[in-house]
Amino acid sequence: MSGAIQVLSDCPHCRVESALVEVIDNRARVHLARCRLCGLELSEGAELRAGDRFTSHDDVRAALAIWAGDEGEELAVFVAANFAAGTVDGVSEALLAGRPVGTSFDVVAWLFKNRVAGAVALGAPMRESAPVDFRSGDGGGPPVTPTESGSLRHEFAGPAAPALAPPERDPRATTLALIATALADGRVAPEERALVDKLCASLGAPLPQPEDWRAWRPNEVGLPPDPVATVAGMVRVALADHIADLGEERVIREFARSWRVPLPDPVLPPVTVPQKVAAAWLGLFSR
Repeated sequence: MSGAIQVLSDCPHCRVESALVEVIDNRARVHLARCRLCGLELSEGAELRAGDRFTSHDDVRAALAIWAGDEGEELAVFVAANFAAGTVDGVSEALLAGRPVGTSFDVVAWLFKNRVAGAVALGAPMRESAPVDFRSGDGGGPPVTPTESGSLRHEFAGPAAPALAPPERDPRATTLALIATALADGRVAPEERALVDKLCASLGAPLPQPEDWRAWRPNEVGLPPDPVATVAGMVRVALADHIADLGEERVIREFARSWRVPLPDPVLPPVTVPQKVAAAWLGLFSR
């Protein structure tokens, strides 16, 4: 699975944030997932192995100890560094109560670790559909024509919720978030670059510089002047190549979560005919 990526998501069984490691290969149509805490295993959404049920603090401690050992960490240090509760007892109480368990695992870092090895320089052409080598752009089809930003805003449920201590807003955050989206599928088409420039101009953000073309995390870019419009722009960039890529969707979700912007589900609608047919079939089975 040379085209596979790994991303993190919340476990639907134990409800630990970013505990589920998903292996996704869009070319081979492979989608596997395993929870690093409860051991839940999924293939294409179907359960291969049920997640462990924790009935005591000892159960939780033992599972956390195994996870920490896999990471080469001492249990208390591992929990303090990665879990919002900060202590094994705090994590255990939340988990046994069935509450979501907050973590600080870096979803975007996991996404990009197999796709982006450094800065992306502009200019040199590549063959259409060739994997990006992170030194040049590559070809792609004509951009899809997404909804205009006004109607895109309608997809989102209003402005971002204000933080207790609002940070200073930085127009460059918009530029870097758009770049992160363009890079998330492992290839950067010329149409995506052109759309990033167009959106930067319309959103009052600076045009990207060559050194800006690398993976960015939400905590690195700060807060844009208009988070809702920026997330809507990220959706447009993700759809510019006619492919609703799961990697791009993960990036959009992480930035939106960081900026407290509500998202529709799915974030990226089906674009191609096969995707629309698949979505229709899934809709029939979900009734």
